[in-house]
Amino acid sequence: MDSLLDFKKPWYKTDQDLTNTLKKEISKNHVLYGMELKSIGRRQDNDDALFQIINKKNKFVIVHLTWVGKTIKDPEYPLTWFYNSSTELQEKINEDNIDWE
Repeated sequence: MDSLLDFKKPWYKTDQDLTNTLKKEISKNHVLYGMELKSIGRRQDNDDALFQIINKKNKFVIVHLTWVGKTIKDPEYPLTWFYNSSTELQEKINEDNIDWE
């Protein structure tokens, strides 16, 4: 599904698996807890990572990883933004690119 996305700076496609990092950070009360995710992209200028939600066609989430290496008790963190379609996500990528230029 991520092949439909046109990654533009500061975003780039990645095969780096960030799911273990994410799983370490989220608590049982976090909105992503228990979801099956696949990392597909990153921002080169901050700690935002892009994940595709497996078994939910065309659903994506951007997570601002903290890299603390342990569970964050506050369910608000890591910060998380949902995108309900590749079109919606592409708009975000395009906006970030305009700001990047």
